[in-house]
Amino acid sequence: MNKNIVVLENHIKDSPELGNKVKNTAILSREGIRVPRSIGLKYDMYVEQMKDMIPHIKDIIVKTDDYSVMAEEIYDFIVNESFKYAEDVSNAIVEYMPNAKYFAVRSSGAPFVKGKELIEDSSGVSLAGQYESYLEVPVEHISKAIMCCYASLFSERVLRAFDVKNDLAYLDSRMSVLIQEMFSSDLCAVVMTKDPVELEEVFGIEITYGACEALVSGKVQGDLFLLNRRNGGILDRQIGSKSFCMNLKPFDGNAADNVIITETPDYEKSMFSASQEIISKIFDIGMKIENIFGTPQDIELVVFNNDIGVVQTRPITARSS
Repeated sequence: MNKNIVVLENHIKDSPELGNKVKNTAILSREGIRVPRSIGLKYDMYVEQMKDMIPHIKDIIVKTDDYSVMAEEIYDFIVNESFKYAEDVSNAIVEYMPNAKYFAVRSSGAPFVKGKELIEDSSGVSLAGQYESYLEVPVEHISKAIMCCYASLFSERVLRAFDVKNDLAYLDSRMSVLIQEMFSSDLCAVVMTKDPVELEEVFGIEITYGACEALVSGKVQGDLFLLNRRNGGILDRQIGSKSFCMNLKPFDGNAADNVIITETPDYEKSMFSASQEIISKIFDIGMKIENIFGTPQDIELVVFNNDIGVVQTRPITARSS
């Protein structure tokens, strides 16, 4: 197998070359938390793929003043190049995730800013949401999704945020990629094991129907549960509007939105989406994850047939700051 591809059980050992998104998933698996089967693509795979492309990207940045035009030109250049390691990645998927049909392809950026490399999903570094991930990707479009992830290192939002026009050292940035088997989901939840908004010791859950994109994007207001961190008792709960449900159609090889939006039936809007049993299970899993990492966590998870699967976790400061 290509040396820059790592299977889940080896993620922790190789984590310096994979980024925290991949490392955290491996730690959860080792500790008995249900996570998707996955492989990681090291930073070095990005470097090898991009080394002959970076000079042209530099030329685009130097000659272009408008960040919108710059980002579009760089994106088109990157995603229209062939992924050199397509066969290696495809073989690893067949070997380590047999029978998996759809995948999540998640970026984990390490931008080089003002002479310093920053690591996404590390404590105190707020990079969550800066780089793109692609969901419900069939195996035949994995390579295109990887190249789209790489291109997101140069999105307009990122170019502006890091003022890349005036800091060409950003071209030394790197990216690792996590490829996960997609979990089916009846419900999705975002969990703050210590709610950063509340003054008291509160465990927060926002939960709704469908895919996690609904909550992560902020487009859907889910049901809110506030629990006592000491014993899991419910302190408060509020029915969210849950005005619509977001699910996913297969990624077709371009970065266009593949979200399917359907209106939530009135009877589902008027009731809590999750039972007390599910809320209690989420609390137990959330506190276990916090104990594993030793710090409050921001967790994304899904529920399918009453089974809970954790998609990713990060220190709360990585998003809330």
